[in-house]
Amino acid sequence: MPRIALLAFALLGTLPLHAEGLEAVERESWQEKIAPRAVVRIDNTHGDIRLRKAGAEPIMEVAAVLQQLATDGSKLSLEVTPSDEIIDVRVIRVGGTGNDRQPSAEGPKPRADLAVLVPVVHPLQATTDHGLIEARGLESDIELRTTDGDILANRIHGAVTTANMRGTTEMTLLANVTTTSQKLSSSTGPIKVFTPRINRLEVTMTTSGTMTTDFTLLVEHLDGR
Repeated sequence: MPRIALLAFALLGTLPLHAEGLEAVERESWQEKIAPRAVVRIDNTHGDIRLRKAGAEPIMEVAAVLQQLATDGSKLSLEVTPSDEIIDVRVIRVGGTGNDRQPSAEGPKPRADLAVLVPVVHPLQATTDHGLIEARGLESDIELRTTDGDILANRIHGAVTTANMRGTTEMTLLANVTTTSQKLSSSTGPIKVFTPRINRLEVTMTTSGTMTTDFTLLVEHLDGR
């Protein structure tokens, strides 16, 4: 069985599916050799994004699991637009009423989850509204942004930038590998960073909440706090 099909089946097993919509699950996929150094840009306002490193060849693969629950006649669809500069990956609504993000009818909302295999050295930007963004083992500079969703970034060889408003951010740094800048920010959500003691890091943390650590810190209180 092709790897792309296995990837889609793996996603299917993680979906929080509505029981009444099990028969409405569809799968779509895309695979193509991409231009050197092209930026991968992923936007999914309907669910999660899971990111993994592709093989040695510059071939990018995308698998989508779509739960078609809208009652206004609309459907979710995977759209990939490749060019020499940018590989755009989006989940779009086709037909129906409402806006391009959600149908106007009440009831269960449609859902789309993506798994993407990203070739090395390709910068990546991923955005969701409420869904999880999970990146593991990538060898690229990455930027992960979500409104309410959680962000997980583990074993990344490259610069990492994350931002959310209310979700949890969790990052695991590699030993003697992560030498580029990492910038993690959240308006109100917790941020957790795990690193081996062997790493020699310069860390700056700013918060109006609680700060805990296993390492020695110099704490500067601002505005009398």
